Amino acid sequence: VVSTQSTGLGPILFLLYIEAVQDIVEPYGLRIKLYADDSQLYVSLVPTDSTGWSEAKANIEECLAKVKRWMVRQWLKCNEAKTEFIMLGKRSSQSKVSFNPVINFGETEIVPCECSGTDGKTLGILLDHNLDMERQ
Repeated sequence: VVSTQSTGLGPILFLLYIEAVQDIVEPYGLRIKLYADDSQLYVSLVPTDSTGWSEAKANIEECLAKVKRWMVRQWLKCNEAKTEFIMLGKRSSQSKVSFNPVINFGETEIVPCECSGTDGKTLGILLDHNLDMERQ
């Protein structure tokens, strides 16, 4: 899950602009969820498939760069520093990850969040890596 937020627009005005983002994301094979001024990209991977991760990483990075270019053309601010990346899955799957999960977004290197404090929060729900809801 990759999340970008804090564009500086109110939710209604933001929605007028953001519909084009879905068209940008679609060719990269990513799924997107939009919530007011927050957007989340989703991709499914097999934890032992480093080739799949390499392809997904390239798609995510290209997609984020294209979305940022679109936002700049629309006079919107994209805050890379507030972008989060979280890997979700069963504890047994998480232990099998065979790749270095890092995403580059502009000058920012994004590593999976630790899911502590307010990191990994979506729509008021505190997510954790294992999806066991222990943080609620």
